[in-house]
Amino acid sequence: MSRSIRHMRERRMRALLQASLLAAFSATATAAPPQSASPAPAANTSTAALTDAKAETISLPIPWKPGLVLRYATEHVESDTSPGKREKAVTTGKAEIRTLSVDKDGVLQHWVGTESVHRYVEGGDDAGREVAQAMRQLDGVPLKVALDPDGSFKALVDIEDIAGRMRDALRPVMEAQVREEIAKAMASAEPAQREKALTEATGRLDGLLARTTSPQVLGTLLARQPSYYAFFTGGGVEDGASYESATEIENPLQVGNFPAKMTFGMYVSENDPEDAIGEWTVEIDPVKGAGVLLATMEKLYDRKITAAEREALPDTISVVDSGFVVIHRATGVVEMYEDERTTKFGQSANYERSRMQLLEGGHGHEWKAEIPQATDPALSAREHEGMACADAGGDIMAGVASCTRLIDDPATTDKARAQWLAARAGFRLREEKPGLAKADLDHAIKLRPGDADLHHARAVSNLRLKDHAAALLDADAVLRLQPEALRGLMARGAALEGLQRFGDADAVYGRAIALAPANPIGHDARCWVRAMLGELDAGRTDCDRAIALDPEGWNAYNSRAYIHYRSGRHREAIADDDRSIALNPGIASSWHVRGLAKRALGDEAGAKADLDKAQALDAGVAERYRGYEAPGGSTAR
Repeated sequence: MSRSIRHMRERRMRALLQASLLAAFSATATAAPPQSASPAPAANTSTAALTDAKAETISLPIPWKPGLVLRYATEHVESDTSPGKREKAVTTGKAEIRTLSVDKDGVLQHWVGTESVHRYVEGGDDAGREVAQAMRQLDGVPLKVALDPDGSFKALVDIEDIAGRMRDALRPVMEAQVREEIAKAMASAEPAQREKALTEATGRLDGLLARTTSPQVLGTLLARQPSYYAFFTGGGVEDGASYESATEIENPLQVGNFPAKMTFGMYVSENDPEDAIGEWTVEIDPVKGAGVLLATMEKLYDRKITAAEREALPDTISVVDSGFVVIHRATGVVEMYEDERTTKFGQSANYERSRMQLLEGGHGHEWKAEIPQATDPALSAREHEGMACADAGGDIMAGVASCTRLIDDPATTDKARAQWLAARAGFRLREEKPGLAKADLDHAIKLRPGDADLHHARAVSNLRLKDHAAALLDADAVLRLQPEALRGLMARGAALEGLQRFGDADAVYGRAIALAPANPIGHDARCWVRAMLGELDAGRTDCDRAIALDPEGWNAYNSRAYIHYRSGRHREAIADDDRSIALNPGIASSWHVRGLAKRALGDEAGAKADLDKAQALDAGVAERYRGYEAPGGSTAR
């Protein structure tokens, strides 16, 4: 399977699974319930009270009796924010907690979700909707929860059954998505190539689903809500006291645990003394947690993160989990439950909130009215600046301003400053200011000399400046760092074109085509250099292939039109330039060659109109095309 297809599949899977997996890891401080004034939240923890004054201990009855049924309205909100993208989904439904048995070994409950409705409030795509629809197959399937005799969470029972059902629900949908992606990306590939890619992709999908829905991983994910729900069962903490514990959160993939800090406490409600409110916060160590996350992702996706990829990733991750429960003191019944989590990694932020509200027998507790922004990830001013600077397609002036503030901030590290300089260079290129872009990239490369991304960006800037010798040096730097990088080969070929070394460029583009035969850019580029070499038939073959691979690519029509004109096929040249102009009317050379072809056919009026239009778009186009008639002319189209 090609690297681009593999990464496409992984990006989709990350969108569906990564936030949930992180959620599981950050939410499994399945602490022993605080049954005394000095609770022990988890194994390998140290706990300290943060308040000195002694207060009344809150005692709560254990509510669980055989046959007890509690019904809740439920809501889950998830918001994702990244540069240039916002997405928010809401799932509502009902949940029933039924106590099946109580004995000396503990309590067995069934948690059952029903009537789930999933909708996107903002953004969203068909793939996400299809997955949500598939997951509705689990409506009504009980999650068996075992509690200790004191009412604290112990384990999930028969998690293998839930895992099997989830795989059965998700696999057909995700396999169909894989097929669709491969069909689009490899539309012009040979059937055997597509079948091989599909076989490899579905194999990777099966492995990823097996790892993600393994009893260990899925159990960690699904245990989150029941464990927090039961955390304060029985009370046992001082009214108004706060406790803090250092802990290690278990990693079900067994590549290192997540160091974390937990704070919690409980108090009697001032508004309703019949209620006790428990609150907690869990925060992963940002530096150590990032290292564990990378190891976890390697095992989850079954591939090593390269040194270059690791260097480009952020050094820290922020995962903060918090929530509260409202418990009726006379019965010990949870009347309201809410937890929320914010995860930030680089310029991406995810917010999740789950809440439950007792439908029968409560004290009228209702969710607070809120503005829509209340369920957006909370971002600092600096994080907003980072989002704007990293949004390559955002407003240019706003992006430059945000990048500049980050670059000039004394608190910015050299690694981050290089990142923001590269981002600002991207905006400068969109501004058609390649000189300023190059200056930013010069600075960035001094800070990070071994970064292939920076050298490639500077190669592009140098090409825009027509400094082809400098562009060649940067392209070669990319290829030293990443010998099989398609982008490095394409930049090297473009630099060689600019230096009029057409034979060398032909060879480089041949390497690019061998590396990615289904990618049209190599064929398109080689078509043009072969036209410059006078190899018109070979060039036309490359353009034909590029157009077959990408029928919407204007550049290949532009190149083939010129080959047709040079070959005396003037009507074919006009037809190709018609298509090129329809796809991109701002290219002077398409108008110019069409004008030449019309003139050759005796259409003087049409020729004049096209040639005038070309001249208005680019005053140098006529001189440039006269140079193509003999070797050694300019190559810019």
